[in-house]
Amino acid sequence: MREGDVYQIVENGAEFAWDGSQWVELGTTVDLTPLTQEVESLRDLMGDVPVGEDPPAKTVLERLSDIEQSTAL
Repeated sequence: MREGDVYQIVENGAEFAWDGSQWVELGTTVDLTPLTQEVESLRDLMGDVPVGEDPPAKTVLERLSDIEQSTAL
């Protein structure tokens, strides 16, 4: 084992890195399926409706796209 080695536990998606003396937990896999489904539902409901008055006004679809991009892993 070398410092920086990373392993993932398949059963729960947890990731650990070896720091040279111990295993450090990096995090776990996050299932964003519910968020994706909610975004799709909002997209179907709202369509391409402009939101807000601040120029340039972003549409709901553009804002949802921003949310999707900011939560991408």
